[in-house]
Amino acid sequence: AARSFFSQYKILESIVFSSHEFADTSRTGEFPIVMALYKRTRQDGLTRNTILKYRFETMEGQSFCIDDFDYIVDYIQKYPNSARYNPEILFYTMRDINALRRSRTFIQERCANAVDVDPRKLAYYCYVDLFKKYASVPYWMGNFDVPFNSANFNRYAEDIVTISKSLHPEVFGAQTKPSDSVVQRVKNYIQGILNVKKQ
Repeated sequence: AARSFFSQYKILESIVFSSHEFADTSRTGEFPIVMALYKRTRQDGLTRNTILKYRFETMEGQSFCIDDFDYIVDYIQKYPNSARYNPEILFYTMRDINALRRSRTFIQERCANAVDVDPRKLAYYCYVDLFKKYASVPYWMGNFDVPFNSANFNRYAEDIVTISKSLHPEVFGAQTKPSDSVVQRVKNYIQGILNVKKQ
């Protein structure tokens, strides 16, 4: 029904603002609200691709396009499945960034929400772990999947794994503490992903 509706309309104008504009809404976290003016059309209605490429403007003067970013979910298993690996490393089910803020990352015991980590992709899960810890995410990105920059990830992957493992000795055992410079390098990488648009 929604697809049929939107295929007959296009966006003329829109503005994104925080849910905190409404009193007593979402006390534990912000989420984006889009107010839009639509026009009925016989052609060129809204599609998924239209929305991915549409440039939204916020009340604060920022702009973003969903397609500006790569997303980590294109590289990893987001939900539990039947795959099992040795060694067994478990990660909590991933949804959007707001859900990540509330949930765990690496976990010790299997549960209904446990994702089995392919050891070959450990660095990607470690990235999600550190994104949760270090990223300063604008409210309008709260419903996004975790953004990711595939182009230069390999330059940081080893440091990302080292830091993340050190934060979870209950899962990975005792680890050497990474240097402050390594931590800062990874923090800068993560924050840069939020600031730099995909070319």
